Amino acid sequence: LIFSASSTCGFFSSLYSIRLLRKIDLQQLLALSLFLFTVSLFGISQSSRFWQALFFFGMMGAAMGFMGPAQNSLVALTSLK
Repeated sequence: LIFSASSTCGFFSSLYSIRLLRKIDLQQLLALSLFLFTVSLFGISQSSRFWQALFFFGMMGAAMGFMGPAQNSLVALTSLK
C-alpha cells in the first residue's frame, strides 16, 4: 500500500508538472520538488501512525514525479547550448 501511494502520486504529479512548468520557472520547480522531498522524508521519520506515513510517502511520490520531467527538461536545455 505504501509503494502504491508513492507511485500513484508520482504518476499524477509527473503529468501535472508539464502544466506547472508553463507557469513557473524550471529551477523553481526543482526547488519545490526538493523541498517536498525533504519535508516528506522528515515526516516519514517522525510519523507515529500508519496514515501519517502513508501521507508522507504520497508526498514523496509527488516530489519524485515533479522532479523527473524537470530534470529531463533541464538536461535538454543545457545540451542545446
